[in-house]
Amino acid sequence: MERKPILLCLMVLLLLRNSTYAENCKTQIAYGATLCAFYTCLSTCISIYGKLVKQADCKPVRPYYTNCSCLLCV
Repeated sequence: MERKPILLCLMVLLLLRNSTYAENCKTQIAYGATLCAFYTCLSTCISIYGKLVKQADCKPVRPYYTNCSCLLCV
């Protein structure tokens, strides 16, 4: 019977941590080009924004053009 309140508290803490984490992140575009390679994008994001980079991704904007997007979290 004692496990249910503890489990409930842990779930609430987990949800609160995830919600505050999401609020402190934003996406920035490092560059746009006709060709975007993942490792080049990641390297560029890290060189511009440093340790704030959590993820990098090449996203198509229109045919034959992509943006290198960096997910930055504080």
